[in-house]
Amino acid sequence: MPEYTLGVEEEYQILDPETRALLARGGRAVQERAQRSTMGDEVVPELMTAQIEAVSPVCRTLAEVRAEVLRLRREVNVAAAKEGARIAAASTHPFSDWRDQRITPKERYKSLRWPSASTSTSASPTAKRRSG
Repeated sequence: MPEYTLGVEEEYQILDPETRALLARGGRAVQERAQRSTMGDEVVPELMTAQIEAVSPVCRTLAEVRAEVLRLRREVNVAAAKEGARIAAASTHPFSDWRDQRITPKERYKSLRWPSASTSTSASPTAKRRSG
């Protein structure tokens, strides 16, 4: 019988602790702080700059997966707090418009089809219309 393994990837939004809005600078800052701790490559950038992803090692049991996910959440939470931010594990933010978010400057994200997507501006032209 083959031996099965599994791993978990969990995405976190980086939030302002007062307003609860997404922090565009948050993902990079929290990622760098987490990597300087014990996490290393277990924390990577995500599509939006206000997001990061925590990646568990390969696990052999559900108990091991649970322990790793709890450890990753704890360490990412500590790193975020040290940057003056909080984390949330959610697919979409309740009020920060995705079109106003910055795309992480990563080659794999540049190839995605976004309306006027750019790594130096927001994800959509509607942000320009709303601000100007």
